[in-house]
Amino acid sequence: MKRDQTMDSCSRLPFEELHKQAKQTANEDLASNLPKAPIVLVNTTKEKFNKRIQKICEEYRAAYKDPEEELFEDAKGKILESVTMYKNMVGEAMDNSCISETDFEHVHQQSKAAALECWEKSSIRDKEKFSNTLNTAIKQEHNKALEVLKTRLATLNTVAEQQATKPMHSFKFGEIIVQVANCGITDLPKSNIIVNSVGSDFNLARGQVSRILLRHVGPQLQTECKNNPKFATESYRITSGGNLCDHIVHYVLPSEEYQIEESIMELLEKCDTLGAITVVMPVLGSGNRGIPVARCAQFLWAAICLLNSYRKPTHLNCIKIPAYDVIVFNGLVEFFNKPPKFLGFPTHWGTVSKGTTEMKRLASDSKEYNAVVAAFQKSNPPVNKIVLIERIQNPSLYKQYEGKREAMVDKVQNSVIERELFHGTTEEASNKIINNYFNRSYAGKHATSYGEGVYFALNSSYSHKFCRRDVRHMLVVKVLTGDYCLGTKQMKEPPKIDGTNRAYHSLVNNVNNPTIFVVFNDASAYPKYRITYT
Repeated sequence: MKRDQTMDSCSRLPFEELHKQAKQTANEDLASNLPKAPIVLVNTTKEKFNKRIQKICEEYRAAYKDPEEELFEDAKGKILESVTMYKNMVGEAMDNSCISETDFEHVHQQSKAAALECWEKSSIRDKEKFSNTLNTAIKQEHNKALEVLKTRLATLNTVAEQQATKPMHSFKFGEIIVQVANCGITDLPKSNIIVNSVGSDFNLARGQVSRILLRHVGPQLQTECKNNPKFATESYRITSGGNLCDHIVHYVLPSEEYQIEESIMELLEKCDTLGAITVVMPVLGSGNRGIPVARCAQFLWAAICLLNSYRKPTHLNCIKIPAYDVIVFNGLVEFFNKPPKFLGFPTHWGTVSKGTTEMKRLASDSKEYNAVVAAFQKSNPPVNKIVLIERIQNPSLYKQYEGKREAMVDKVQNSVIERELFHGTTEEASNKIINNYFNRSYAGKHATSYGEGVYFALNSSYSHKFCRRDVRHMLVVKVLTGDYCLGTKQMKEPPKIDGTNRAYHSLVNNVNNPTIFVVFNDASAYPKYRITYT
């Protein structure tokens, strides 16, 4: 059949319109051509005829797709996907109760950019036709989220005005000022260092403060933290801080509370060696760990007192603690207004009698006991039974060790100053060490392969070789290993570092993967625990 202009124009009509017109024409043709017959036969014929038309229509409908309608459906699906991405990113940020309007606008821009990038990467044709629809949908979601945020902030501000007596309180402990502010971590003026509490995997997608810093600095912060930090240990990694600060210290809080004070002291010490005058840190332990605010305040207070007593910071002057939650803010202020008396030693030691060495037997069901056992058994030493574990509390020796650490800290090039190592010995020798110090005359009788000093091992299974007799004794020791080099049998002290007048702090069996450390200064090691076992 010849295709005329009318058919050409019809072919451009939507399928359903074409179907309607064709059905009407067919019925008219049938009515004019059907011979005269009883009405029942006519109706039956029309019914069969319409069923046949309907069947053909359904077959065509299944096979036929209007390009414009198909484009619209595809675009609608992709717009929904892009808007959903925007909503999820904004929703995750809104889960953070500390988010401000400024933070929210940063999140909005990043989320919108991600949604538009998703849209641009799609295979949709004629994207310009639908861009306004996408932008309108994003704007609607933005306005809804912003309204929720404003309502939340208004409520929080009302509570803050009612409960907080002052937006910031200042306290002075020694030479260090502690300021507690009722605000978010990014609301404070630019500091030298921001401390960010993280998990041991250093994943910045978790944790409120981590997510805020990630949004402000950008995704490169996670890349730097994972792959190229300025300094890195098991406890922290240091990265750049963008426009917020000079450095961010991503810090792993110890899992056991009795370790936290000294760990924070070492954290503050690292900030001081970096030349930091002002450090901003959240309330460490109060988030996912759920430690009571008063305990968190005590950890920081004790760490500052230990730092003032043994390290004498040369740069660090001010620690600012942002506490957005009013209850946390008031709890910190209450503690720092009336802190307990500092006894001069870690608070888990309890009351300490000056000049007296005490051996505190650890309860076998305590976290401290279990942590020592886990470290001891890590390298699978041949142990039949652990008889007891004692915490060694020697105030005089502790002060000597901390004094030696203070003298070392500014001179160490290695990022790890101190290690927890093992020392196998006899009961008699361990008593002398506990009451005095590691003297080379009775502490290095069994090994001189890497120098004539005091030997310590990374693995308890190695130190086990030097625990004589049926009942054995092993010491868990904090050792100032500092900068080290390969030791040899003839060495009576570490050599000087090339190009300097400073000597190495210790000798090792393998520079790339040391497992044995040798020190030569008696104050470079402090025995923390004695393990008695069979």
